[in-house]
Amino acid sequence: MKNIIICLACLILPQKNRAQVVGTPYIPYTAATPTIQVTDFWVTFPGINASTFSMFGQLNIVTGDAAANVIVAFPGSVGVPTFAYPVAANSLQSVDLSALGPYYAPVYGNSAFVGGVQSVVHVTSDKPVSVYAFASSNNAAGADATALLPVAAWGKGYCRLSYAPYSGNNNPTTGPYTNDYEMFTYDKLTPDYPSLTVTPTAPSNFSLAPFIIAPTIVTIPVPPTPIIFETGHTAIVSEPIDRTGRFISTDYPCAYFTANSDVQIPVSTTSGGVLFEQNVPINQWGKKFLVPNIPEPAAAENNRLRVVAATAGTTLSVTGATFITSNAAFSGTLANAGDWAEYSVNAGGAYIESNQPVGVAAYLVSTGSSSNTGAPSMAYIPPIEQSIPKATVAPFILPNTVANTNFGNAAATHTMVIITKTATKGATTIDDGTTTTTLSSGWTDNSGYSYYLWNFNNTADFGKAFKVVNSAGIIVLCSGQAPGQSYYYNAASGTSIINP
Repeated sequence: MKNIIICLACLILPQKNRAQVVGTPYIPYTAATPTIQVTDFWVTFPGINASTFSMFGQLNIVTGDAAANVIVAFPGSVGVPTFAYPVAANSLQSVDLSALGPYYAPVYGNSAFVGGVQSVVHVTSDKPVSVYAFASSNNAAGADATALLPVAAWGKGYCRLSYAPYSGNNNPTTGPYTNDYEMFTYDKLTPDYPSLTVTPTAPSNFSLAPFIIAPTIVTIPVPPTPIIFETGHTAIVSEPIDRTGRFISTDYPCAYFTANSDVQIPVSTTSGGVLFEQNVPINQWGKKFLVPNIPEPAAAENNRLRVVAATAGTTLSVTGATFITSNAAFSGTLANAGDWAEYSVNAGGAYIESNQPVGVAAYLVSTGSSSNTGAPSMAYIPPIEQSIPKATVAPFILPNTVANTNFGNAAATHTMVIITKTATKGATTIDDGTTTTTLSSGWTDNSGYSYYLWNFNNTADFGKAFKVVNSAGIIVLCSGQAPGQSYYYNAASGTSIINP
């Protein structure tokens, strides 16, 4: 068996590895699945506003059973040095991008840095690793995190999962709105790909943000026509509308990140947050999901989830959730490709089955005030078919000295969610490098699957990585809550493989 871990920074594959094709049937992970090279990652941050978002960024790099030499680079800067990090086996290396001199600021692509737009961070390793990205506003008004997909897991077909951007007058159908962002990036170092063509299913404004050159805006007409951007560029779509269910196709595999500058979940509540997620290709979707309900003590309701269909006539069976809304008429069947349904998750979590592969996202909700602990955030939920036998993960426990985020606050909480089969849940172990704990009790069961909430200690667990093992298979999510902020991300699943 091989250990598998998801990481969310998609970019372009060499010609010989172009395996992500729209419509390719999902193939569950088995011992015979070819090893994916989990050594090359890219991330682009949403340049939403220089005064309100993405002014603090951190990478968490986690090794498996082999030590690794990791390089962090900023390819868009002329003469910028690379930063090397030797990382021991089953360990965490945190990289505070704001500590890397003047190189980190342009990464976010904010208007204040026009003329020096850099757009991406490139992470490479000589051994398999997992990489996670955290973004926070400079006034701690919101935060979120995402796993990064390795280049070898990028795709050419995506369907977006997101949420409605906040309307300034609390009206879900009229403006003014904050922005909903999409970022497309692909590997400028791959000479086989001179340019990338992006074909969305709806008109948009694209901001083309190449390295060093100031962004320009290109409008996609109606009906949409393809947008072509050059190797090494990041295309940024900014729209004041919920684009959940939008299909994107590209001629070469690319990374597809989405973000919201401000959301209220549910719409018209009294506090908001930001979303930041690398979307997963359609051909990595599945048919069975267990979605936990992560407690939010300051929230008036439970977590939310959305399910989006890749295929017309997709039927859903949902246990442990209450239907809230949908984009079209819905009575258990998503009639059209791109249709979605939203649910409130019950206290015991939600179990989802579908007749066709679907995408699922879970959301922490608004907590009523920016002074309360917690805020909206979003995580891609992997299908149970992508369970893996072991994983090494780490939360974003930040030092107390970190500025521009409340996750250095003693009030912050950090949680790991472990999902596995009910029949074998008691065989799950967690090793923090000193102590091995067997999780024999404390599980929440639903439809033959179970989840466990493991709470980290802000002091004792700072800088640690945790190895989770169950030979019957696990999925791991990580989440954190701080005053006015939260994060939520897929920490380990069968999207990429480490520890071969």
